[in-house]
Amino acid sequence: QLPNCTIIQQEISNLEFLESEKIDMCDLVLVCSPNDELNMMAALLAKQARAKQVGIVVSKPEYQPMAEKLGMCFTVSPRLAAANRLLS
Repeated sequence: QLPNCTIIQQEISNLEFLESEKIDMCDLVLVCSPNDELNMMAALLAKQARAKQVGIVVSKPEYQPMAEKLGMCFTVSPRLAAANRLLS
């Protein structure tokens, strides 16, 4: 349960939609779809909509440095998260 969270389950590749959801008022926007490229584009749009912090789920390890260079506050790798869980 996430009592202080708003979860938007929507195609967020539309800047007007993000602005209408008041993304600039959010503490964090986490972009997580099964498509890394879509996640990168949606995260860039969230930044353009003045999101304070943007996190992104990326499965391809080569995208993590690129996401950081584009100003994402963090990246999450499902593969690494699963491996860490198994090893803990």
